[in-house]
Amino acid sequence: EFRRVLFRSKEGNDAFALLDYSGAISIYKNKALKIKPDNVEAKDKIKAAEKAIREKSYSDSLEQVEVEKTRKYNNAIADGRSSFVIKDYAKALASYSAALEIKPNETEPLVKIDEIKAIIKQLEEEERLKQDQLKIDKEYKSAMAMGNSAVLEKKYDFSLERSEEQTSELQSLRH
Repeated sequence: EFRRVLFRSKEGNDAFALLDYSGAISIYKNKALKIKPDNVEAKDKIKAAEKAIREKSYSDSLEQVEVEKTRKYNNAIADGRSSFVIKDYAKALASYSAALEIKPNETEPLVKIDEIKAIIKQLEEEERLKQDQLKIDKEYKSAMAMGNSAVLEKKYDFSLERSEEQTSELQSLRH
């Protein structure tokens, strides 16, 4: 009987060594413990195999989480790059920000976020200048129209006075 328990325990040990923890547990429970139910070694091996299964499961889940995290990060970076190329800076900024949240220690998102913010600031400044110029052009056209109207009506004093006022206003807008 001892030899049969020893042989069954060896089968279980071999399965355990091959990382076949479920097989090892089955052998220990269904063979070794059937022959000798109070076999402490087989019971200890079952506990060790169950612990190994839990640890492997935990390790696998951590690995799976990391794989998913990397996939999401890579997708966010790809979206950021493609949005940047087509100059959709708002979407690129959002994508790089998402990538940075996923992996805060990566440098590419940080660099790109700074670059995009600088570009957006420059574009906003260019738009402000453009709007200022449109306002100046509108004021200029209005002043010219009023001046021309005054000249046609032979109101030369008004024309000169108004022209000087509007010239002064235009100069203040430029500064």
